[in-house]
Amino acid sequence: MSNATTTNATFAKHFERVEIIETFPCEMYPQGDLSVCPIWKGVDRPNVGGWGMLPKHRALATRLFRAIQDGAAFSDVTLKVDVNGKTYINASHLVLGRHMNADLKRLGY
Repeated sequence: MSNATTTNATFAKHFERVEIIETFPCEMYPQGDLSVCPIWKGVDRPNVGGWGMLPKHRALATRLFRAIQDGAAFSDVTLKVDVNGKTYINASHLVLGRHMNADLKRLGY
């Protein structure tokens, strides 16, 4: 079985949804914040990882949302167990913060 098939099968089995969470301006985030977070199912720790950006980048967050939803934003998606015996998803991100726009364009988003 190829790695790509394993990755797709693991992603399909454990991906539940992706959320865009908006934090309104406050002392910690004076300009506010958008967080784009994948939510996993069938694991003890369903919300591990995500991307944060300024609210002015909502269009970028929406493109990232679609890429995550389509399974294009990750490679090497694997089920792991931490030192406390809790399961979580580990994945290599194909979209990096500083290069997000270019990475999304490269992936077709």
